[in-house]
Amino acid sequence: MRGSRAPWHAYAVSSAQQRGAVWLTATLGFSALVAVELGALGVYVLAEQQTIGVAAAQMQADYAAQAGLAVAAALVSNGQSPDGASGSCGKARYTVSAKRAGAGWLVVAEGRAEGPACYSAQQRIEATVSGSGSVKRLGYVRPLGPTSAGRT
Repeated sequence: MRGSRAPWHAYAVSSAQQRGAVWLTATLGFSALVAVELGALGVYVLAEQQTIGVAAAQMQADYAAQAGLAVAAALVSNGQSPDGASGSCGKARYTVSAKRAGAGWLVVAEGRAEGPACYSAQQRIEATVSGSGSVKRLGYVRPLGPTSAGRT
């Protein structure tokens, strides 16, 4: 015998130790996988919340523009000028600009609403309003959509 070495079976790993090592590796691997999936889910949820917030701002801006158009029609039917009318509708604001067009008015109603992350949504609707207050919508001047705050 050369030196005093431990017999080969002293280095052998018992089956209980092997099971424990496999269980520990599997647990750590599963925990890491769950952590990555939860992180990805969190990023997805934040992105969805912002998307929902922008869509809500767009709807509020459209609703405010329609409210401005209704106010303009009411003012015209009462014999008043709708030019310069403004107000709020929920969290959104509307402004109305109008020009005389023959017996009626050419009206542009604009709605604005603040959205998340420095976005503001705006909507402009163009219509003609007759002297009796009936409205004929000509269309949307600017498409419904978010714009960066401070830019036009």
